[in-house]
Amino acid sequence: MTAPVEFTLGGRLRRLKFTIVEIKALEGRLGKPVGDVFGDLAKLSITGLQHVLWAALRHEDRKLRFDDVEMLIQGHIDGGGSLSEFLYAINDAAVASGLFGRAAGTESEPTTTPA
Repeated sequence: MTAPVEFTLGGRLRRLKFTIVEIKALEGRLGKPVGDVFGDLAKLSITGLQHVLWAALRHEDRKLRFDDVEMLIQGHIDGGGSLSEFLYAINDAAVASGLFGRAAGTESEPTTTPA
């Protein structure tokens, strides 16, 4: 597993990371597959963002409440941050986790046999 993606949120350095446990919880909360959840982020769904960020932060704080994440998002925006910063960090964490694409340094050689 690769290292979590660091992101400053609520005046504190946070580590965004997706595990299978968090993804399953996310799918259960939203009643749709993870691909659809991330598709909603492309449409700038604030509810989707809140759910995905909750899932990405749970590994470091199991007591984190869903409503706490809303306050973190609002605080970030009030402090001059943007939604795109969240989207980039979430995307990086999803790729690093192996959810979408490949994490850096994990490329493998082709498995084809020469003719």
